[in-house]
Amino acid sequence: MKIFKKIFNKMPLRFKIYCRERKGCKNPIKLLLLNRKFKKVYLSFRNNEQKGLEIVNGVDSWYWSFIKFIRAQPSESEVAFEFFLNKIKIFNLSIGVSNNSKVILVCVVKNDLLKIEKLIEHHRKLGVKHFAILDNGSNDGTLEWLAVQKDVDLFSVEDKYTTNRREAWINRLIAYYGLNRWYLIVDSDELLAYYNMENKEINAFIDYCEKNSINRVRAVMIDMYASDAFYKSNKDDEFIENCRYFDLDTYEYIKRDSLDLITGGPRGRLFNQNPWLTKYPLCYFQEGDIQGKSHYLFPYIKNKNTNCITALLHYKFLPRDINKYRKIALEGNYFNGSIQYKNYIKHIEKNDGLSFINEQTKEYTDTDSLFSIPILEKVNL
Repeated sequence: MKIFKKIFNKMPLRFKIYCRERKGCKNPIKLLLLNRKFKKVYLSFRNNEQKGLEIVNGVDSWYWSFIKFIRAQPSESEVAFEFFLNKIKIFNLSIGVSNNSKVILVCVVKNDLLKIEKLIEHHRKLGVKHFAILDNGSNDGTLEWLAVQKDVDLFSVEDKYTTNRREAWINRLIAYYGLNRWYLIVDSDELLAYYNMENKEINAFIDYCEKNSINRVRAVMIDMYASDAFYKSNKDDEFIENCRYFDLDTYEYIKRDSLDLITGGPRGRLFNQNPWLTKYPLCYFQEGDIQGKSHYLFPYIKNKNTNCITALLHYKFLPRDINKYRKIALEGNYFNGSIQYKNYIKHIEKNDGLSFINEQTKEYTDTDSLFSIPILEKVNL
């Protein structure tokens, strides 16, 4: 087996990706049964008059794209099934949003009012004019606040959250708005950053991507953190101002066929974890493209050999987040039984709080300071 792996690893990248995208063929019986089951779900959807959100570019196109996705990632087939089984509803459509918006920001949120307010404020400053937010059963005022935002299309879904369902919901929103356009897909605790964003709006950045034939923009998640005093305050309100520190150079490149993977950062050095920090949040979706994982898209070949020209400022650790993480750990509905969150809680309780500051810490003042991180590349817009 080791000999075959060595031979495989020396093969050309395109051949390796070709094999990865046919991984399900290793177990043809399981793949056949999955495809049969998926076809029944698809046909049932087509025959059902209550289909939910409209699919602009055609149901058949998405079906065949998901057939290829299932062949590549049979263990993630829930993404394909839930695309057709979801119960997403339109809660409120925005007024005055131009259909000619350059990019639509897509986000799934639940009970995260403070962060979603900051997210929309930040991206409005970047020039984003159209937001598509899916609320998953908030009861903290998030839904009500979003409902009165004039540039937000608000959707709701009551289905229990799983990581794969989230990806299915995002794909369904993309299908609702249509292919052949730009989407910015972020979590409620992520803010997009690119070099000189203080002076250049996102349309200028997208123009740069289009001129340079970039359809998937790679980002690295930069965990932002505060001084120790903030974590003892039990106050989240000014988290942007307080969480102004990041690790300069604790990141590691790991070779993967499906993406250009970066790991490490403060979560690596503090929690002894190996978090995947690579994402492709800004993407021009075309036929065949699938949001299969939050860290990479399908087909894989489009993820490779991409320059890391954006960052996602990641505000994962706020004083009150510990209560939310306890619930996530208990429910176990995040990746791998919410193992990361269980480790966070264990570390925090063992060390009586959080302390991120060390010799690798750098203060964020502007994007020039941020892009001093070696793995990030500046682009001149």
